[in-house]
Amino acid sequence: MAKYYKVLTEVFEDLSNSEIATKQRAYMRGQFDFFGLKQAERRTVFSEFIKDNELPPYSDLFEHVKWLYAHPQREYHYCAIELAMKYRKEWNSDFMSTMEFLITTNSWWDTVDYIATKLTGVFVLKRLDKQDELISPWILSTNLWLNRVAIIHQLNYKKYTNTSFLAKAILPHTHSKEFFHQKAIGWALRQYTRTDADWVIQFVEEHELKPLSKREALRLL
Repeated sequence: MAKYYKVLTEVFEDLSNSEIATKQRAYMRGQFDFFGLKQAERRTVFSEFIKDNELPPYSDLFEHVKWLYAHPQREYHYCAIELAMKYRKEWNSDFMSTMEFLITTNSWWDTVDYIATKLTGVFVLKRLDKQDELISPWILSTNLWLNRVAIIHQLNYKKYTNTSFLAKAILPHTHSKEFFHQKAIGWALRQYTRTDADWVIQFVEEHELKPLSKREALRLL
C-alpha cells in the first residue's frame, strides 16, 4: 500500500507549507495535522495521481481507505473520501461499512458533512426503499456523528425528502445539549423550507426545539 502511494506522499511533502498548515490546524482546533495544501491544489494533486496510476479494484477500497485514514495529515483523509467517490457506480451493500468507518474515524464536521451529502446521501437516494433499514441504526447510535449524518443526509433531496424519516432522525435529539446535534437539526429543517416551508413551520410549532435549532430552521422564512 505504501508503495502505491509513494508518489502521492512525495508530492504532498514537496508542496507542504508550514505557514498554511499551522492555520489549517488552528481552524480544525488542533485536531489534525496538515501538509498545508489548499483544497484546490490538493484535489489537483490527487486527481493527477489517480490518472497516472491504475485505480485499485473496488474490492480493495476499504483497505485503501483505512491506510489513508491511518495517517495524521488531514489531506490523506480527504483523499480517502474522494477515492471512495470514484467508485460510485460500483457501490453495493458492503459500502455501508466503509461509510461508517469514514464517519466514525478521525471525525470532525469537515469530513462528516461532506460524507453525509456526497456519499451517504447519494448512496441512499438510489435505494430509497431501504432508507429506513440502512440509516435507522445510526439515529440512536452513541456516536454523535452517525446521528448527524442520519439527520442531514437528505439535504439535497428536495422533493424526494422523506419527511417521516427526517422527523424520526430529529426527534430523539431535540433536547440534546450537543452543538452538532442542534446545528444539524436546524440545518436539515432550514434546507427543507426551500421545498416545503409549511411542513417545517408545522414541525417547529409541534415540537420543542433548542433555540439554536429553531433559529436555524426558520432563518430563511
